[in-house]
Amino acid sequence: MTSPSSPPLRSAITLVAAGRTDRGRARANNEDALLISDLTRPALGGVAPMASIDIAAKGAIVVVSDGMGGMEAGEVASEMVVRLVVDEFAKVGWADPAWMRDAVASVNRSIWEASLEPDKRGMGATMTALYFLRDSVYLMQVGDSRAYLLRRGQLLQLTRDQTRVQMLLDAGALTPEQAAHAPDRNIVLQAMGTAPLVNVVLARLDLRQGDRLLVCSDGLSNKVEGPALRAALGRDESFEAIAQSLVVEANARGGQDNITAIVCGVAGPGLREPRSSDPASDLHAVIPEQHTTILPPPARAAVPTDPLFERLVAEAREQSHRGQYAASLEAARRAIARARDLRSTELTVRAILREASALSLSARGEEALERLASILSLASEKPRVLCLTDLRVAHAVVSAHLDWVSVTGFIGPVPAPRRIEVLDRADALLTEIGRPDWRSGVLGMRSTLLRSLGRLEEAIRLEAEAIRAFSIESPGFTLASHRQQHADMLIEAGRIEEAEREYRAILTDAHRAVRDEKSANVGIARCALRRGDLTVARRYAEEAVRIAGPLGDSAVYGALHVLGEVLGESGELDHAVAVADQLVERARKTRSPQRLFFAMRSQIDLAIKRSDGEGARDWLEEAEKLARLLDGPTGENRYGVQLQWRRARAESDAPPRS
Repeated sequence: MTSPSSPPLRSAITLVAAGRTDRGRARANNEDALLISDLTRPALGGVAPMASIDIAAKGAIVVVSDGMGGMEAGEVASEMVVRLVVDEFAKVGWADPAWMRDAVASVNRSIWEASLEPDKRGMGATMTALYFLRDSVYLMQVGDSRAYLLRRGQLLQLTRDQTRVQMLLDAGALTPEQAAHAPDRNIVLQAMGTAPLVNVVLARLDLRQGDRLLVCSDGLSNKVEGPALRAALGRDESFEAIAQSLVVEANARGGQDNITAIVCGVAGPGLREPRSSDPASDLHAVIPEQHTTILPPPARAAVPTDPLFERLVAEAREQSHRGQYAASLEAARRAIARARDLRSTELTVRAILREASALSLSARGEEALERLASILSLASEKPRVLCLTDLRVAHAVVSAHLDWVSVTGFIGPVPAPRRIEVLDRADALLTEIGRPDWRSGVLGMRSTLLRSLGRLEEAIRLEAEAIRAFSIESPGFTLASHRQQHADMLIEAGRIEEAEREYRAILTDAHRAVRDEKSANVGIARCALRRGDLTVARRYAEEAVRIAGPLGDSAVYGALHVLGEVLGESGELDHAVAVADQLVERARKTRSPQRLFFAMRSQIDLAIKRSDGEGARDWLEEAEKLARLLDGPTGENRYGVQLQWRRARAESDAPPRS
């Protein structure tokens, strides 16, 4: 025991830290945040002054966060991250990795719940924190804000960016030079608050005498690299001056983003001298990697990469995004030929998925389904070989499952249990490869199935969950597609104002495709139609038809459908009938029984409005046959019931039901 005259036990280690943040030269706002805190005292946050902290029982923490979400939401998210992280760690000061993980999870949940508010939707933030406790520092990372260590003149990057480009770099699909200039190099795979669950990277570093550490946002690390960072951190200056000089240097090199840096150093008799010339030997994972990191390890098998193949796949994707489906199909087939020349099953799977996508968008659903079925068959035979060697292949296999469920919804009635079984397989694959953050596409497709079964409120709730869980890397739906589906269901539920907000959000989405823009115009036209604003409805419907023209029969169908509705409500019945004739023609070309049913339903409604009972009955006979076909697999009467009152009105010449 310590005698009464002994001094109180202390760590005999001092942490000195200073931070600076700047909005940079191109941004109007600063969405970065930082905080330095002695956990035994109130935080020294904001634009932190020089802080000297004796690392006692509870230790100290420094946090950097880079917000995202536009307007002021990014600033809100980053400020919440740094404040709540400090609050959590101030409660208990102990070196328990499970507790640290739970603390970060709690912070993430709070931010995610705040992001459900309409003015904060889509907000999120990175988080990189250093928790100093006695002679160790615990590193926690979500996103791409970095941490570095300078020891005996050697600079070590302690973190690995959780970005799409880093993922491709790890898989061997990009060279370091390509990665450095990739236009999407800052697209993060996860962030705090963008989903209800987050996968935090945890590691422990043994501190040594004279260690210096840097935590920074990508506004600094993208501009000031390697030798320049090493030189700055090694200067014989105050840490405040070093942090300021790094911000100045990043601005001098362009300053396109917000810039934040915290510079730290440790010293004192409680620290040992560096024991090795390799500082990485003192860095330890504290939780097994499969539970801590969202990024996969480098591929374990010799998965081939080929520049020509990658260019062809990228071309197929880009042409599809532009609505040039014939060109997309041609590029995909050239990619398939190249993959087969290389005798690579993995590359062939990726190329076939692009081919199937182009076929589906060209209204060639049966051919698309055949291609997708080949991937599903291969995946069921050897899922581990395909999905665990290359993350891009795993992405393609999961996408094929989702696309199969989607296409079967258009080309013919497939029983719901069979489609659910395929989605369950996709879910199982995501669990096996450790990517639960990719579930938004599965959730969206389950929502579609619930809607088709008449369980609308459940479908709306599940689609809202899919939007919250969305990651730009998720297979399946884009964010614009999720929003469109959600808005379509909201209209069906009579929630017109909410639906219109979702459609207008699509039009402001920088990542929207031409097809998304068409769908948003169709949706806004429908909202205006429900409000009785026929002028606005017609303007957006005609714009949708214009945009859809080059996209093919499938895209034109939806635009014509809403235009026909507008014309019918406006009393321009002859014009509406001409549009309905085109609608039936387009529906037949897409070979979709659902689309043909709704096109025929439009013809029936117009015939009733024109008091053309004979014409209505002719269309009803064909539509009723189709309804029996569509209702057969489900055992329900979802389509048939829509024709019952129409049959009664056609027989009675009564005015149509609104």
